[in-house]
Amino acid sequence: MIKELFLAIALGALLGFGITGGYLALHPKNTPKNTTTIVEPTVIPTISSTPDSQTNSNQNNQLSITSPEDNLLVSSAKINIIGATVANSHIIITTTSQTFVGQSDSNGNFNIPIALDSGLNIVKISSIDSTDNQLDTQLNITYSTAKI
Repeated sequence: MIKELFLAIALGALLGFGITGGYLALHPKNTPKNTTTIVEPTVIPTISSTPDSQTNSNQNNQLSITSPEDNLLVSSAKINIIGATVANSHIIITTTSQTFVGQSDSNGNFNIPIALDSGLNIVKISSIDSTDNQLDTQLNITYSTAKI
């Protein structure tokens, strides 16, 4: 009687697996395959200021930033962007979450206060003169309150 019981269980299992496997082979799932999408950032060329071009006078129609320096780590959320560009130009400073607007004086100097977000701030500075010529530069400023 035990032999018949084991034989019935074994035949039931084989029959069940056979029917299930046959059904799955004839009726595949209609789910889409997992595809991986690779998104690459768009590169926008900008005129970057270098330490050699950061001066208070701006004779070559450049946008130069004298303070703060690039890749700076600060412990205050407020900072002033100080630089020089073409005289009487509109200055637009954008971070990831905010936009700040100012204007350069008759000598081309400007000093615009901005607020930083916690962590890395990519600060884009644009200068637009009276003939609609635009000069751009970018700074990376990290705001952290951690003690170093």
